Amino acid sequence: MIKRLLILLILCCICSQYNVTYARDQQTNAEIVDSLSAKADKLKEVNEEALLKVQAAQKTLRNQKRLLILAALLLVLCFLMAIPFYLNYKKVRIFSDALKQKNMIIQKNAAALDQLNRAISRQNQKLEEDNKLKDKLLSIISHDLRHPLVNTKSILDLINLKLVSPKETEELLEQLESQYVRSLSLLDNLLFWIRGQMKGLKIERTRVNMHRMNATLIEEQRIPIQNKQIKVTNHIDKHLEWRAEREMLKIIFRNLITNAIKFTPSEGEILLTSVIDETYAYILIKDTGIGMSKDILAKVGARQYVSSKGTSNEKGSGFGLILVKDLIEKNEAELLIESEPSRGSTIAVKFRYEKE
Repeated sequence: MIKRLLILLILCCICSQYNVTYARDQQTNAEIVDSLSAKADKLKEVNEEALLKVQAAQKTLRNQKRLLILAALLLVLCFLMAIPFYLNYKKVRIFSDALKQKNMIIQKNAAALDQLNRAISRQNQKLEEDNKLKDKLLSIISHDLRHPLVNTKSILDLINLKLVSPKETEELLEQLESQYVRSLSLLDNLLFWIRGQMKGLKIERTRVNMHRMNATLIEEQRIPIQNKQIKVTNHIDKHLEWRAEREMLKIIFRNLITNAIKFTPSEGEILLTSVIDETYAYILIKDTGIGMSKDILAKVGARQYVSSKGTSNEKGSGFGLILVKDLIEKNEAELLIESEPSRGSTIAVKFRYEKE
């Protein structure tokens, strides 16, 4: 009986121990299951999150692909649209270049036309000046040359008919000589001007001694110099020479000396001097005459006629200075004038000095 009780007790203990172990195992298993379930839930969340990210990435990729396709389509469309614009641009460029060339041709033609118009204008102006000059020459020939000849005939008639005394005859002969000198000077001026208008005129240059030539020209004007009691001094360097055409130089300085005498009052002075430097020589004719105004100087510079009577009522054609300027330029020289009213004038002829 006791054995049975012991066995039963042992069995009860074993059962109790088993129940405790089983309960503990059940709890442990439950905890394990809970842990695994939690991990499974977490893993599921991670998987779902990863899936969402993958889906989002796929969506983004699809959107990017669509955008790329759209951009490519737009690029192709822009390219297709640009082709007509490019072709039009090329056409416009071609037209623009052609227009520029035409404009350049038009500008060249306009410039050529402008030059032609200017040349025609200058030619017309020259023709007008030549016509005025011809009229002036006809006036000079008909009056300034004809009048001394008529006067000469009258004087000779008086002398031949012995209607004047010997003293009056002497005075008339002096007057005749003076008229002869003036007429010869005027005739030389006219002939040299006509000669200068001829095309192909060759200038024959020789070395001319300026002191001796001007001394001769002063002697030609002896009578008007004596009549006005003018003191004329020739201080030109005795060795100064100018390589130019002799007859032209005589015309130049005869006119300058004649003008100085004409506009210098009685008992005045005329001084001829020279200045020489390394390159140029200057021949100066200085007088104590009535001088020239700025207006007259401007007209002389512009080759306009300036005709006025001298201090003793001497007549002039106004042609001399125009011829002088022309002949001076033909000999590659320059005419310089300094003058003030009532203070006299200084006229300088500047030319290139050539040493022997």
